[in-house]
Amino acid sequence: MNASRPGRDALARALIVVGCVLLVMGSLALWAERSFIDSRGFAARANATLEREPVRRALADVIADQILEHGSAELVTVRPLLEAAAAEAVRTPPFRAVWQTGMREAHASFFAGDEAFVLQLTDVMILLTALLEKLDEQWVGTLPAQLRNELTILQRRDFAAETLALGAQVRFLAWLLPALALLMLAAGVAAARRRAAALAQVGVGSALCGVVLLGVPFIGTELTATFWAGSDYADAARAVAEVYGAGLQQAAAGMVALGLALAVAATSGARKLDVRPLLRTLGARWNAAAHPPALRVARALLALAVAIAFIRHPDLALHVGAAVIGLLVLAWALAEILEVADPDPGTSPRERPAAAAVLGHAFRWALPLAVLIALIVLGVRAPRSTSLAPLVWSEPDACNGSPRLCDRSLPDVALPTAHNAMSASSERGWFFASHVGGIGDQLAAGIRGFQIDAWYGVPVEGGVRTDLFHADDRPKLVEVYGEEFVASRDRIAARMGLAGDGVEREVYLCHGFCELGATRLADALTLIRDFLIANPREIVIVFVEDHVPADSVSAVFIEVGLERLALTHRAQEPWPSLAEMIERDRRLLVMAENDGGGPAWYHAGFELAQETPYSFRSPEDLSCQPNRGLPESPLFQLNHWIERVTPSPADAEMLNRYEFLLRR
Repeated sequence: MNASRPGRDALARALIVVGCVLLVMGSLALWAERSFIDSRGFAARANATLEREPVRRALADVIADQILEHGSAELVTVRPLLEAAAAEAVRTPPFRAVWQTGMREAHASFFAGDEAFVLQLTDVMILLTALLEKLDEQWVGTLPAQLRNELTILQRRDFAAETLALGAQVRFLAWLLPALALLMLAAGVAAARRRAAALAQVGVGSALCGVVLLGVPFIGTELTATFWAGSDYADAARAVAEVYGAGLQQAAAGMVALGLALAVAATSGARKLDVRPLLRTLGARWNAAAHPPALRVARALLALAVAIAFIRHPDLALHVGAAVIGLLVLAWALAEILEVADPDPGTSPRERPAAAAVLGHAFRWALPLAVLIALIVLGVRAPRSTSLAPLVWSEPDACNGSPRLCDRSLPDVALPTAHNAMSASSERGWFFASHVGGIGDQLAAGIRGFQIDAWYGVPVEGGVRTDLFHADDRPKLVEVYGEEFVASRDRIAARMGLAGDGVEREVYLCHGFCELGATRLADALTLIRDFLIANPREIVIVFVEDHVPADSVSAVFIEVGLERLALTHRAQEPWPSLAEMIERDRRLLVMAENDGGGPAWYHAGFELAQETPYSFRSPEDLSCQPNRGLPESPLFQLNHWIERVTPSPADAEMLNRYEFLLRR
């Protein structure tokens, strides 16, 4: 009889361990079934994502993209207006109803095996049109009459069939695994000689399972964020992952609380809950001097972190206190139930130490487990390069794409250049954009010269306000753009309001008015730096229309590390060849239109370059007459665009045709 006792205890522990493993797997299967496989659950969580601003912003971008794709080409200049209207539509209850119903029907259609599912945009377009009429009714007529009537089409492919099969398996496992887990845990308690100790083991095991499950949403969210890093929808992807993981987090937290309460109740095993033996055991484990030094340091750091958190966030201490009280009340209730259900002598006070010892041993493993999960979470959250600098293919000995250019200097090669390169409809907040894609897209397309306008701006709640630091700036702007346009800018600035105290101005890329579009100079230069690092045989020119002092602009180049790539050229010296620039790793030429002072590599642009006029109102006005620069300046800038306040894609398409360029 005595020989069988160790066997019974080993069997009980094995059943409990298997039960805990099944509990984790079953919880994950149940969460997956409720969150992703069940149509109503999936749609409810999809609707909950609309509470997150990044998701609403991403949806507004998608809707605006659909309108631009199928509407008038002129709409690209007012993309922010479309985004604003779409963002307002996304906030409305009718859109939420359309969204949730559409997601449920699309999800059900997919899992029913239909060839494709479609999320209709008809009702959204009705809302959007009404909002646009309130914002600016002149643009309603340019909306596409036959807008493609769906947000997403997912054709059924092999992966879809695999998903259907996986969904059926998850549905089956979602009820099977939890049932098996409960069965194993109950069998483990029944097989144990000391049921109190076995119940404590079940409680501790359940709590540890909950800790493991708590880490899953965090890790999943960080992996999602890492996967989408650098994308325009990175914030939206993180928000969606957080919403879909919230249900598992809540279930895991409940599992931790219930498990700890069960362990405490089993340890007490009395009608009157007595946690003093438990506290003494845990205290002895915590204060034991025999712990390894590394564990003692980790213990001290953990206690220090908790203390700092409570001091800095008193509300956190209140939440923790409330949770502890709730845990004790739950433990008391479970102790009452256990006392009634099992008044067996096997749970007598003499056997309480065995149950308390379970918690003591569990505490020994709980800290390393918590540290391990924390390290995993921190590991996936570790900073990673979010650079998506395009890699351009060229021959190994090529210079800017061709070996024939290597022996030539910059005055002897042609570099395609983007005027107002920062002004792009794909960049958030740019009205009347000159381009569709931003500087990163332009680099990928082969652009190697960038004309950018530097202004001081102050970030405010509604965007960026231009900091007009010269008293005569506004008259100059009126002269260039007209009083009506400048007055419109002033009204937008007034609606934005003033910057808060302590907000410092920065250097932004703006086309006269930061209120109508602004990109931080540091962000734009970072794209160019990453491109040059990723493509060591490419050469780029940056020509700054500078409305701020040279020191301010050059400081940003230095901040992002571009000065080490910048070429210094003196007028009396011969130009290096492209191959020599690459060999020296001085592959960036920086010029300024107005103020070339500062570092030697920050050149006065029109001492090195001459240009044609640029205020062309029609194709017939294009000319090669001398404009700014010296006749002996070695670089030649061919200005080739139609000057409009609202740039026209139709003009760009015509002017950029090969035959048109060749004739000029």
